[in-house]
Amino acid sequence: VSARAKLILGYEFIRRERGKTKRVASIPGDQQREILPRALRRSEHGGYALVLRTDETVDILNTSQRSYHGCLKVPGQVLQAVAASEDAGFVVAASFGQLFAFTLDDCQFRGSRPLSQGDVRWLALARGVVASCDEHGELTVLEVRGKSPRSWTPRGHLESHAGRGLRRLDQGCLSPDGALLARGNKKTVEVYQTATGTLSQILYGHTDTVQFVRFAADGNQLVTADDDNRVIIWPRSAEKILTLEDARAASRDS
Repeated sequence: VSARAKLILGYEFIRRERGKTKRVASIPGDQQREILPRALRRSEHGGYALVLRTDETVDILNTSQRSYHGCLKVPGQVLQAVAASEDAGFVVAASFGQLFAFTLDDCQFRGSRPLSQGDVRWLALARGVVASCDEHGELTVLEVRGKSPRSWTPRGHLESHAGRGLRRLDQGCLSPDGALLARGNKKTVEVYQTATGTLSQILYGHTDTVQFVRFAADGNQLVTADDDNRVIIWPRSAEKILTLEDARAASRDS
């Protein structure tokens, strides 16, 4: 679904399955609005679609039930990024210097906490870990101890690499267990240990700017893609992503 499309008759989410197109979810007639969505995100396990809209709200669709779930809004705040987790049972949204939490089942506001960051480009949420990245490439990771942001504690300040000339700041993700954070930086992929806040690996192999970074649902593979239509699947071993050289060495040894 293109986030650039002008939606006049409401949202209609479709998917291809075994050569056939199936409708996943749509917004009912009484909720239809003529709005340009700014971004489209999925929840941790894909059960919900999150639509970040230009009118400063977030629409949530239940993709498994193919229904409209609810709307998030913070009066007076411009929501910049959003993420949701079925396991944790809540949604997080970021504004300028603020992080907001909502319960996923009823979309109720649970509270907020300040962020040291300004213009947040993306949020990630997995297994009690919230990660965010701002316009300068600054990373923040919080450990979630409950659904209220007041109980979330910093997991250590991740190394800042803003000086390295970050170009793509809106591509990043957490591993399903919350142990690793990966993000694209020009033609490389950076992998961080969220527990220690250190940059543990820089993955090379792309020939153009990395545009897509995602972990597989089981966390055993990292999938990345670039502007040159090159897709790389990186296997994961414990707390390490296996590089192309590691894979070639393992193939020779076998």
